[in-house]
Amino acid sequence: MVEAEFRNASHPFWFSDHRLCFDHMGFFMNVLQYLQTKYKAEVPMSITKAEAIAFGIPYPLKPGWLAKHGPREVTPYMMGKIKAGLEAKAKKRAKKGKSLSHYHSAALDIIIGKSGPVSYPRIAAYVPPPAQPPKQRYVDPNSPEFLTSYAWRTLRMQALKLYGAICMCCGDSPQNGAVMNVDHIKPRKHFPNLALDIDNLQILCGACNQGKCNWDETDWRPTEPDGECYDPLDQVKEFLKGF
Repeated sequence: MVEAEFRNASHPFWFSDHRLCFDHMGFFMNVLQYLQTKYKAEVPMSITKAEAIAFGIPYPLKPGWLAKHGPREVTPYMMGKIKAGLEAKAKKRAKKGKSLSHYHSAALDIIIGKSGPVSYPRIAAYVPPPAQPPKQRYVDPNSPEFLTSYAWRTLRMQALKLYGAICMCCGDSPQNGAVMNVDHIKPRKHFPNLALDIDNLQILCGACNQGKCNWDETDWRPTEPDGECYDPLDQVKEFLKGF
């Protein structure tokens, strides 16, 4: 290709002093359209390192790179950097009697205007699928890992929000310097099936929890006159009945 050919008005891009510009009859495209046109695919899965650098996309690629950077507009400066790299690659391969690869040639065709942007309506509003929560692997309730597991820490927080950070045995609290523990009423060592049952949890300070250990099963939660365990949610339910 000679420089005059790039100045041809039939091309949507033209070059001058090695800088790429758009003429008034040209089109604009984003990164997604560029890759769709290059690879002839609705959802392109790859991009060269040189293209990623030109488009300002971190490389190596990270999950979700297409959704994040696909709508980015391709500027003449970006195209100029890619063209310069392709021309240098073409010269090196020509010395070995080889030509550019199919996809490199496709990229050059886009730059010089032989290939216009391809539009895929279904992908135009591409939204990545929602991230799935990580699967929680089973952790033995009697293992050291249990107290650091996601399942236990989540349940522990629910118990603290339900009952408050006050020792149900002696009434001590963090305001007095006490460290609060979420205790298993029926010890998980003897009842592993109740390790993640919120009805088997109570709030104790560190001293009371250490004294209770695994030999005592006293339920220190507040009780109502009939002896049933007090549930703070019952007050909320009774309050809502009036509406």
